[in-house]
Amino acid sequence: MKNGKVTMSDVAKRAGVDISTVSRVLNSSFEKHKYSDKTVAKVRKAVDKLGYHPSLVARSLRTGKTMLLGMVMSDIGNPFFSEMAFHLDGIMGEYGYRLIVCNTNEDPERQEEHIVGMLAHGVDGLIVSPSGKRGLDRIENSDVPLVVIDRPLSNGFSFVGLDNVLAGKMVAQKLKAHNYRRIGVVMPDSKEDLTLQERLDGLKTGLKDEGCILSWKVCIPPTAVAGEESHRAIVNKLKKELDYPDAIVGITNVCTLNIISSLEELDLVWGESLGVVGIDDFTAASIVRPSITVVGQPIKRIAEESFALLLKQIKEDKKKLKKETVLVEPVWHCRKSLPVR
Repeated sequence: MKNGKVTMSDVAKRAGVDISTVSRVLNSSFEKHKYSDKTVAKVRKAVDKLGYHPSLVARSLRTGKTMLLGMVMSDIGNPFFSEMAFHLDGIMGEYGYRLIVCNTNEDPERQEEHIVGMLAHGVDGLIVSPSGKRGLDRIENSDVPLVVIDRPLSNGFSFVGLDNVLAGKMVAQKLKAHNYRRIGVVMPDSKEDLTLQERLDGLKTGLKDEGCILSWKVCIPPTAVAGEESHRAIVNKLKKELDYPDAIVGITNVCTLNIISSLEELDLVWGESLGVVGIDDFTAASIVRPSITVVGQPIKRIAEESFALLLKQIKEDKKKLKKETVLVEPVWHCRKSLPVR
């Protein structure tokens, strides 16, 4: 042992075998060489006794792979992204990959910094929920595979996300079926996020088809750090216009959370004074009373599809593969905040 660091040579000496045998046992390739169970057991016992840990740096130099995958998310405070990271970590782990997660907090400059950092660490692939396009050109010009999730971009990257137009239409259909006609909407004020516009377009189209009216709209700041400002914008709108809509739609889960906090401040009971429905589920939606009706995203399915596309690019030449788009269908979760009138 040099400088107190256990090496593969130390393990080989302890086990009474050569270094190649240790390497093959640790890489699970010993079956091809027909080592006896006794030899394998000796190597593993030596590893445990000495506390040996293989060098990932050495392995990456040998194989050209780090077995690290990166996820750059736009808002780690959003329940959608924390659950997405949870599912991705579990799925990737089954294939021997480790997940590195970075948060941009909706800052394009920070996004570019994280992407540069991920590439510098030699990740084998990236999954990005973009806050604009900054930094994505660096991935496109590299050999590192990329899959965009949640927010589609016009660049033509492979994408996995919710069918947002369908989600908006589904909300409109359910509102009509529950006898709500005059509808309000709360949405982030972000022109670059195509997801938001798709949801709004689907909602508008659906309301028109169902003979309903979009009576008012509140735009809140696009970042999670502006929580109080978002809350205040909704409260002021409700105070100013006492002729409330029949129901309010939250275009995102953050919007829906701000809606119910605003109604709480004004002592208005959602589900009684007016209906509430959101796009994107969140943990508190089923806990608050009345519980919140939502159109949910099948997050685990999105995680599975995005990793499948990424793995395909890793195994094949990404430049020869066609860009793919996978849209998953929304799921209706009927709760108490949208009773039939």
